[in-house]
Formats: sequence, C-alpha cells, structure tokens
Amino acid sequence: MDLANLFYELSDHNRTVLIFLVYFAILIIGYRFLSEKKRLNEYLRAIRWRASFCLMIFGHIFLILEYRNIIYIKNICTWQLAVANIVLDMLLLVNLKFFPSRIQKKLDRLKSGWGVDLIEEYKELQSMKLSHMTPKEQLLWNRKYYINLYMIGSVNKSIEIMEKTEEKDSVRSRMLYSLRAETLGNVDDARKEMIKAIDAIGPGEEALRVQLYNDIARCDQFCENSDQALRYFSKAADSIDSKTDIFIIHIVYSNLIGQSCVMGCPEDEIRRLLEQYKYYINNKNLEDVIEYNNTEMLVAREKGDIQRQKELIEQGYNFLYPKLAKSNKKKAIAYNVSVLKMAHMAQMSPEKYLNVVKEEWECICKMPYHEKYYLMKELWIFKIEPPQVTDQLLQKYAEIFSYVENYIKNEAEMDLENYLKEIPDETIYAQGHTLQEIVWLQKWKDNYDFSVVHRKMRSVIDLYRSHSLRLEAVIVAGNLIDELLSVQNLCDGYTLKYPDIMEEELKKLSAEMQNVRAHAGMAEVYLKISYGYVYIHAYEAANKYYNEFLKCGMNPNHFSVWTKYNLQFIQMVCKIWRIKAELLSLKENAQKDTNLSEESKEWLKNYPDISSEEMVVLTAIALKQEVVNVKIVGWVEQTSSGIMLNYNHWWMVWGETEVVNDENAIMEIDLCYNQISEKGDMDKLIFYPGMHPLEVRNEQWVRTHVCNLPGYGVYMDRKYGKIAGFTEARFQPVQEIGKRLRDI
Repeated sequence: MDLANLFYELSDHNRTVLIFLVYFAILIIGYRFLSEKKRLNEYLRAIRWRASFCLMIFGHIFLILEYRNIIYIKNICTWQLAVANIVLDMLLLVNLKFFPSRIQKKLDRLKSGWGVDLIEEYKELQSMKLSHMTPKEQLLWNRKYYINLYMIGSVNKSIEIMEKTEEKDSVRSRMLYSLRAETLGNVDDARKEMIKAIDAIGPGEEALRVQLYNDIARCDQFCENSDQALRYFSKAADSIDSKTDIFIIHIVYSNLIGQSCVMGCPEDEIRRLLEQYKYYINNKNLEDVIEYNNTEMLVAREKGDIQRQKELIEQGYNFLYPKLAKSNKKKAIAYNVSVLKMAHMAQMSPEKYLNVVKEEWECICKMPYHEKYYLMKELWIFKIEPPQVTDQLLQKYAEIFSYVENYIKNEAEMDLENYLKEIPDETIYAQGHTLQEIVWLQKWKDNYDFSVVHRKMRSVIDLYRSHSLRLEAVIVAGNLIDELLSVQNLCDGYTLKYPDIMEEELKKLSAEMQNVRAHAGMAEVYLKISYGYVYIHAYEAANKYYNEFLKCGMNPNHFSVWTKYNLQFIQMVCKIWRIKAELLSLKENAQKDTNLSEESKEWLKNYPDISSEEMVVLTAIALKQEVVNVKIVGWVEQTSSGIMLNYNHWWMVWGETEVVNDENAIMEIDLCYNQISEKGDMDKLIFYPGMHPLEVRNEQWVRTHVCNLPGYGVYMDRKYGKIAGFTEARFQPVQEIGKRLRDI
C-alpha cells in the first residue's frame, strides 16, 4: 500500500485519527516535563498533579474502551469523546502550568519583611509537607526556609539547607556565604563574596542586584570607606525597579540617606533623596508610612534638630494612629507606646499617649507573654528615666504605674520563661534576646544576685558563638562589661565589687574584638570596653578602644543620655592619659627639641618627680581650663633623726563649670599619684569625686604615712585660681609645656 492509500484508509476511520490526536497530546505533555529535566514522578508527589493525571489517564482509558466497543454510550460519538478528552487535558495542563497551587500561594505570602513575625513564619514553613510539593514548590520552600533560618539566628542550619538547594557558585549561595562571614566579623571576606555574587547574577535574578549593592555598601561602611559606601548605596537605589520588594527599598533608602547625612551632604541633596524614597511609599500601607517617617526622624537626629523631631512625632502619630486603630488594634497599641517613649525622651508631654494606654489597659494586660512584656518595659521608662514625670502625672496614672512596677519586679520573668518554653530551638535570636531581658529584670529585684546575671549572660554569649553569631556575642559581652559597672556591682566608693571578673571579661572581649572590624554596630561595645578599662585604671587600653569607637563614625545624637555622659567622661580620661604619655615622650626627646626653652628642658629632666602643684597647673593649661579647681591634703612626717617635714599633695577637680563641693564635679585628676603610691603606680590618674585615697584614707600607704601620725593633724583644703594668676618664674616652663599639649 502506498502512502496516499494509507492516509486515505486512516482518514476514513475518524475514530482512529482522533485517538492518534489524543496520544499526540500526551506526547506533548510528556515532552514538556522532559524539557524541564524533571521526572514525571517528582511532580506526581503533589496531590493536584496526581489528581490531574489520574483524570487524564481515566479519560484516555475510557476513550480506548469505547473505541474497542467494550463500552457504549448512547448518542455520544467517539470523536466527541476524543475532543472532550483533549480539552480536559489542555485545561488541566493550563491549570498546572499557569495557576499557582494552594501551597504556592501560601509560600508567596511568606515575606520576611517589616512587621513579619519570623517565628510564626518558621512554624508555617514547618507545617508544610515537602512530600506534597512539586520540584518548583520544593525549591521555593527551601529558599524561604533557609532565609528564615538565617533571620531567626540559626545560621549553620541555614547554610546546610542552602548547600543542598543551590549550586555552589550561584548568586544566592554566595549571598548567604557573605552574610555568614559578616556575622563572624569577617567583613573583607563578606565583601569579596558579594562581588562574586554580582558576577554570578543570571536571567531572572536581577532583583537580587539591589540587595547586593546595599550589602557591599554596608561592608564599606564597616571598613571606614565612606565614599565607596555612598557610591554603592546610590547604585542600589538606581537599580530599584517595579519588581523590587518594598522591604528592600526601605532598607536601601534608609541606609543611603543615613550615609549622606553622616558625610555632611547638602540639605537639598538629602531632601531630593527623601522625595525619591517617598515615590515608592504607598500611603495606604501604614507600615510603609512608618518606615518612611523613621527615616525622616533619622535625618532630624543626625542634624540634632530637636524641634523637627517633635514635629515628626506629632505629625506621624496624628496620621497613623487613627488608621491603625481601625485596622489592627494590637498594632495601634504597640505603636502608641513606642511613640510615647519617643515623646518622653524628646521631653514632650506624654499625657496624650498615656490617655490611650489608660483606655486600652484591659487589652494590654491580656496580650501574649512577650508582647505584654515589651509594652510594660516601655512604660517602665517613666520609672528609670523621668525627665518629664511630675508628681501630678504620677498621681493621675498611679494605677498604671503601680501595675507596671509590680509586673516588672514580680511577674515579667515568669512570662519570659514561659515564652522561652514555647519558641522553637532554632530561634536563636529570640532565645538570646529573651535571656538578656531576664538579666535586665534582675536590676529591679530586691535580691539582686550577680552570679545569676553572670551565668545567664555567659550562656547567651556561648549560644551566639555556637551558631556563628560572633557579632551578637561581642555585643552581649559588651553588655556584661556594662553590667559590672552598674550601681549594684559597685562599692560605696565607686570601686568594683568584682575587679577580677571585670579584668577577665575585658581580656576575653578584647581578644574577641581582634576578629571584628570597626563598624556602627560595634560603636557602643568599644565605648563600654573603654569605660571598663578606665575602672581598672588601664588607660592605655581605654584610649585604644576609644579610638576604635571614633573610627565607627557614630553620631552621638543616636545615643542615650547615659551613653552620652559616658562618652564625655571617656573623652576627658583619654585626653589626660595622652597628656601623661606625651610628657614622657617630650622628656625623652627634650634635648633634641629646638622649640623648647632651656627652663622647660630642665623641668622635664625631673618629670615625673615634680611638684603636684605644678602638675595641676600644667594639666589645667593643657585642658584649656581658665580656672584651676584643686584639693590639697597636707600632713607632717617625722624622720628617723627626729626632723619634722611638712608635705602637701595637690590634685585637680574637673567639671564642665566651676566646681563647688563636688556637686557638679565629673572627675578628679592626679598625674602625680605615683608620688603617694607605695607601689609607684603611675597608671592611676582618675578618681571619682570625693574618692581620692588622700580624701577617703582607704589605701595602705595613705594610712601609714598620712593618717597614722599621733600628735600631728592632717588638713584638707580647696583652692581656686585663674591660670593667668600663676606668674611666678617657676610656672613659666609649666605654661610653655602645657600649651604644647593642648592639641594632642
């Protein structure tokens, strides 16, 4: 039979032709899966795929049976059944191809952004069965899962899942490797991985470019490369398009505008960037508006514009709170309390916000453990930092403040302990933060026990380190130094109760910091280390970490009142230590220094065994103080030959204004302490007001040589005088050298 006759024969049998068409459709479907290099059985694990293919196969079997006359349906032709079968197959295929499954929809809704409860997201992901997913859905689930694991602090497990999901050199794998390097403090390695990730960007991955540029800029910030940081933040903003997640847009513009402020960009440029940012903000999405307002607040803080901060607080609240109250009551309450704290610290009247708290008090008290705790903690600020708290205010809201106090002291710890029991083991950040809150609560207990605090904080540090969260571990170690300096852990004379523990913890933290580059997140840690070294009179180390703090480039306007005070204190301490260090350097090189007079060279020969009075004057000149505020202790000693010798020792009292009865003194300075120290300890330079050994008589040498003198009194005096009044010849070298030290 030739081909023409064969075609005629086949076409004469309509049912045969239709059957061939049906099977041709089957071949197309099969080829579709083969082209994706996926086996059909991998898709058939999904319920809807199994159901769809069962329908297809049933239709084909039914058509074959009818064709073989095994079954017969009245008034239905074979070709009609075949067409219906093909239509059904195509509809099922279109549904599978273009319409997302229930699992796909659920995965698409999970976005790790602002306002997302990451723990609930983790639980949602855990509830999904991989066995019911297609390969495409499994890939999406794995990506969502390892990102979520990273964000809740389970970094090692996140890396493990990622390595099973992504190609080794893919853009996503390199992104996660870079983030892990950053958590370990290896900023240079993190940046290198990000550069490689950009080179690895392929089709369909362009959206990742924005995030990568932002991350590179952040690394440049850490490495003190401000110009490069600004450049890459700008590139990130320029790469934003309609497909960019709003979560990423918030991060990019907040960083870009913040960096521009730090670098002192013109106000017009800052305003232009804010307008660019505002373009992407949907005013109907309240979380977007909150994030934009936060960035505006950042600009105001960088400028130190208190009035603008107050305006933004008021404007933001008037716009957002009524809308939040209508859509989400819990979020509205949380937002009101956060604004209450901001208003309180900005020295605005808190009554408006406290009235809302009073109205919603019943709802606040019924909130879940951790949500209730953080609201109560915000309200507790009125107890510990009360700039605007009047007796009238305390009386008006007495019931609330009384409840808050009782809760913080007696109930909060139990709530947090219960919360710890409920959260998954993988939630490392939540565990660490909750344990730190439990530590914070110990401050307000009548039976404060530092051993408990120390143990819990060490456990948090170990928890973070074991999960490759080195930066977090360092921050907690800094908090432990801060805890050792709290009132509960100081003696009456502002000396350390646990000096050995302080020294040990400083040593551990200093070693850990060697692996961490200076950046904004570490700024307060450096400040805390520096302050800790001041307390053990290790001023060289204090100066070292103060310099590391300066490298971070943090604006002090972002710090709390107490942190600002500590910063001011450390600045002065380091200045004084540098004066001492420079004096030793001048002495060593005095003879070669052509700018020094002979009188000054001669004076330096005797340093440090010089008059404490002269040292006070020199210090005051170096510190650019017009008035010398001093304390003087005098005593007499009898030599072995019976000769009575008169002694006196001067030291300086420093404050921002003229010091009266230590009330406004910040510190006492004694660069000649070695002269009255049995050990010749030159490191002790700084003392708290009223705590100098000669004043409190609490050191062995002082008790032996000054106090234990029967028949002879010890006198103490104060003296004030203008620097210009020290005109005697003996003060001329002092004045010359003091002026040399002013700019160190």
